Amino acid sequence: MRVTTMEKDFKVVGNQLGRRPRDLLAVVKRCYKNRPKVIATSPILEDGSPFPTVFWLTCPVLVKKVALATGTNPVGELIHEKIGEDNPACGGECEVS
Repeated sequence: MRVTTMEKDFKVVGNQLGRRPRDLLAVVKRCYKNRPKVIATSPILEDGSPFPTVFWLTCPVLVKKVALATGTNPVGELIHEKIGEDNPACGGECEVS
């Protein structure tokens, strides 16, 4: 069985987020290693509930940099706890562009 790019992306994004992605529509931006950096999700989930955040930054390195640049916040702390310091999902580095 051949694995599609979307299936590979789904797995990588799941590793980056530390959970199964919900209603993933597409990878919007990739890092220089061709890993997902930004994803788009459906504004309405499969169960019909609204999901107002359509674009998600998934690269662990960039999530950490944004959290540091914007100050301490509960969401950033939770993401940092989930991905940890040595998460291999983004290979340790992602290009900021």
